[in-house]
Amino acid sequence: SALLVNLYAHCSKAGFGSRTFGKGFYTPSLGFLTQKSWRSFDASLSGEWAFPQARRFGSGKVDPGFVYSAIASLGYRLSNFRLGISLGPNYEEEKTLEGLSLSGGSKLVWDSTFVFSYTQDDFWSYSVSYLDQTLMGPAKNTKLNRSLALGINYRIPQ
Repeated sequence: SALLVNLYAHCSKAGFGSRTFGKGFYTPSLGFLTQKSWRSFDASLSGEWAFPQARRFGSGKVDPGFVYSAIASLGYRLSNFRLGISLGPNYEEEKTLEGLSLSGGSKLVWDSTFVFSYTQDDFWSYSVSYLDQTLMGPAKNTKLNRSLALGINYRIPQ
């Protein structure tokens, strides 16, 4: 049985059109991660608050608003196999240009994720995950996605 708690802070500035936060704004952020394990079960909770700073483009000032995301997850391990589920909201405050709305309001979507993984040995593991934003709600002012991901992980020996 173990309890792990991490806190972190991050500040980035990505060029306009880049994908760090994809916004082109200085973005201080603060987050946390806590994990707990009990024999075959595990749980985690994480969250992040990002505060992109307003920026001038030509004669206009764009204010991107704050961003929040959180994830709660549960997992069950049997031998080398693990089945996990997670749920969490993603919220973006309304973007404005000199007081006028750019995005039609704030955005909210809920991510539901299912993960199946297999650990072969101390170095190799494999996973399949499915994310669906249509299962839980509410959703507001955003496109909803479904995705399937395959993962192969190799841990480099120390």
